[in-house]
Amino acid sequence: MSMVLFDDVKFSDCNKNKKPKTRFNFVLMSILFSANHGTYAACIALATARLGDIGARQSGTWYLAYAASSLFGSTYVVQSLGVRDALILGMWVNCVYVGYFIAAASNPGIAGHSGGAMVAAAIGGFGGGFVWTAQGSYFGRASEEYARESLTSIERANAYFAWIFASIYLAEEVILKLLSTVLIKALNISWF
Repeated sequence: MSMVLFDDVKFSDCNKNKKPKTRFNFVLMSILFSANHGTYAACIALATARLGDIGARQSGTWYLAYAASSLFGSTYVVQSLGVRDALILGMWVNCVYVGYFIAAASNPGIAGHSGGAMVAAAIGGFGGGFVWTAQGSYFGRASEEYARESLTSIERANAYFAWIFASIYLAEEVILKLLSTVLIKALNISWF
């Protein structure tokens, strides 16, 4: 007897006593990754509207640091730290940018200091550059492990995990955007 999970992805009787954590961990990573991406993407989108010229330069600095990190440093960071630790560090480093944005958007005195804005954007962009590389490596390794655990092909495991990641990623993005609209418009909640 076997349990059907996704078309022909099955756990056979010989694996039923072993509770695979791979899928749970992948779902958790997808949720956390999507939340992290949603926060810094929202800040980048709002930067010019909330912070004016400094916000525009901050976004440009973020993207330059992101591109440089992606092209020249991401593989080194992921290989040096390992996939999991690179994911964790990349998400935390992104929070530097988000934290500065929140502080600047709620305090006009902070918003006027372009030096801090550029440093925070560069730090956040650096993290954004290697977090995607780490996510791709995590995805590949999780798919391989899941294929072994579920006794299915790597192609099926890849398709299954791609479906999980895309569903969570897009659902969380839509939910967070709707939530921001509801909080700002319907409940008349302003910035901080």
